[in-house]
Amino acid sequence: VDGRPIPKMIAFLSTIFNGFAPELEVPCITRPTDHGWPSYDATKVEPTPADAWYFGLCTVKPTRGRKVRRRRCDLVAAYALVLDDIGTSPKSRVATLPVEPAWKLETSKDNYQWGFIFEVPEDDLRRFAAIVRGIQAVTGADPGAGGDYRVMRIPGSVHRTGFIARLAEWHPERTWMPLDLAEAFGARLLYTGTGADYDGPPPLLDE
Repeated sequence: VDGRPIPKMIAFLSTIFNGFAPELEVPCITRPTDHGWPSYDATKVEPTPADAWYFGLCTVKPTRGRKVRRRRCDLVAAYALVLDDIGTSPKSRVATLPVEPAWKLETSKDNYQWGFIFEVPEDDLRRFAAIVRGIQAVTGADPGAGGDYRVMRIPGSVHRTGFIARLAEWHPERTWMPLDLAEAFGARLLYTGTGADYDGPPPLLDE
């Protein structure tokens, strides 16, 4: 990985969610099943290999068990922003971006997710969603990969084609204040006018 050690799934999450308050919030992971997308407390359940694991960009309220809920009312704060479909694959929307990320994850051949770690978590989730929309608008990145309860792939996550998500670059020292990241992209915050718009689409399903 760009000359750096490859973090295991759980180490990857621990780096992104460094400093979270476990009595108030926990990172969550999820995977598609025949019964939907159950969410789990990432501090209690380690992702298993050879499966399609995703993680939530926002922490959620903890529970006493292994499972957690990922409804909008359960979200606490956003710890990262991820832009999808970057690369030279036919399914990519844009070849590259003007701001270098903390990580580049190849989710299918030559198609990447670029992840940006926040220096301080964004607990204004409406503003977080507006930042995501604004950056997507100026970059041309996948507009379907937005919203505060969006989930993104973890290194090692298996695509339905059998492709295993590969961490191509890992620079966790690169962190951003959320508004500074928007400014770096030259993006304005795009708020929506109705609650229905703000609710957004269901979790990302890779094609």
